[in-house]
Amino acid sequence: MSSQKHRRTKKKQKLSTSSSLRVTSLALDTDFTEMKLEDFTTAKSLSQLRSSKSMQKVGDVPKDGKKKQKARVPTTTEIEIKVNKTNKKSEELEDLGDGLKMREFLIRQADTQVLTLKIEERNSDLNRLHTKCNDDVHALAHLKNKEHMWRHTHERNVRHLQDCIDRNTKFREQIYRGKLEHNAISREISKLRFDGGLMQYPALLEDFDQTVSDLYAKRKSVEKLRNTHKSLLNRIRLAEQLADAVSRRKSIKSTGSIRKSTLLEAADLAKQLRISALSK
Repeated sequence: MSSQKHRRTKKKQKLSTSSSLRVTSLALDTDFTEMKLEDFTTAKSLSQLRSSKSMQKVGDVPKDGKKKQKARVPTTTEIEIKVNKTNKKSEELEDLGDGLKMREFLIRQADTQVLTLKIEERNSDLNRLHTKCNDDVHALAHLKNKEHMWRHTHERNVRHLQDCIDRNTKFREQIYRGKLEHNAISREISKLRFDGGLMQYPALLEDFDQTVSDLYAKRKSVEKLRNTHKSLLNRIRLAEQLADAVSRRKSIKSTGSIRKSTLLEAADLAKQLRISALSK
């Protein structure tokens, strides 16, 4: 872009230089034409006078050896007539038709060339402005597309943010309801623990069942031991009665009838002992 701008600036400088040179040359041509048209007759008369004077010098002899006659000097009236004729002829030559003079033509030609250079400069400026406007339009279109893209992205992010906020609110409500249910279940569990006792502890419940079964076994064992104790007490009592009977037998020195009664008592005691043993 900078190189193109540099080339355009250089071209513009060349055009301005060439236009100034053209204008200068046209001005010089115009001045020379004006001088030629005004002084043409005077210069012609002067040249004729110089030529006549050179011919009138002493010793001026023609080539054929004959002496030339002396030239006649024109009068002022003849010079004026010739000047007028020359002016009239120059005016006729300058007239290009339809009232257009050579001087006006040259002036208009110079103006036309100057205007042509200005038009070229304006065209270059217009081309530069056209390129700039085109670049600006493309840049503006790019910016509009970028703005549209960013606006679409912003709207999409706003919708996503709103969805996230809604989901957050919904999840907070679910968490709140879950906490309420958790508190209700915790209260119910506490109540069931209080009402159930050992039902909530399986290990203790199993140990309790084992303890109850052991207690039943111990009760049976204790009952059996009590019965054994009672039978032993009965046997002891019977043995004591038997010992008393034997001691009474030794102390009594009676007859055979007494002995017979003692034997009967001993048989009764033995029978009771046998019955107690069978009951065990």
